[in-house]
Formats: sequence, C-alpha cells, structure tokens
Amino acid sequence: MSIGIVGQKPVYAGILAPASSQREILLGPSQVDVGAGGTKVVVTSGKRSVTLTPLSAPFSYQFTPKS
Repeated sequence: MSIGIVGQKPVYAGILAPASSQREILLGPSQVDVGAGGTKVVVTSGKRSVTLTPLSAPFSYQFTPKS
C-alpha cells in the first residue's frame, strides 16, 4: 500500500500486517494505492467516515478536497 499527495513521493509505502492499519493526515489531492485484495480503505473528513473496498487489486483511489 502507498499513501500520499498526488504527484509526490508517498508519505507511506509498505506492507501492512493482517488486521493492522496505517493513518496519515493529507491536505490536498491525495492518492491511495492498494496492492492486495481484501483490503479496506477508511477515509475520514471532519466527523464523517466512509469505508471503501476495492473490487480487485491492484487498485488506486484519488481524493480531491472540496473547495
């Protein structure tokens, strides 16, 4: 998995152990790349959270903050 700002070196890049998590605070357009199936991505903004489960791997999510 890698997490970072779009177009920049990832803030985090590595392999997560089963049932573990990685949290990063990103400001601006962000990207999360998932390399293994069965992975869930939880995105939180303010008090709202949403869980995303890719249909297959590898998969890439891009998030753009609302202005």
